Amino acid sequence: RAQVLTGLGRMRLAASQLDEAEASNTERKGQLIPASHLLEAGDAEGALRIAGRALEQHRPGDPAGLLLDGGEGMLLIWMSAAQMLKDRGAAVPALPAGAGPLLDAPTTALGHIARGRWLWMQGQTREAEQTLRIALQQSRAKGHLFR
Repeated sequence: RAQVLTGLGRMRLAASQLDEAEASNTERKGQLIPASHLLEAGDAEGALRIAGRALEQHRPGDPAGLLLDGGEGMLLIWMSAAQMLKDRGAAVPALPAGAGPLLDAPTTALGHIARGRWLWMQGQTREAEQTLRIALQQSRAKGHLFR
């Protein structure tokens, strides 16, 4: 429910759903929904913190889990939050532990988008464009153009 409410722009209600789930000790697999909610709500620092923690705990070969809640999905949320902070004039934060291998060798469109954003923030626009084109090709091939 929190994810749908976030997508509809109903941030307060989504936040209360997340708080309710936290208070009831409902087992939550992964941190995608809280991190994406914070990102959509404009809390780049909070999203960066949650995504960074998830990346530090990520182990290669972990199942992707629900929707985008895999290592490369969390990397994209982290990258989006870092880019938001950079756009606000802050320095680009250091990559969390566990992000390096995902960033160096992405396998999914989400990973390629994250890598493209990282390269763009580093001023490597040509490499960023090539990487983002790979993501577009992967998304087209799988029919996932929403990504």
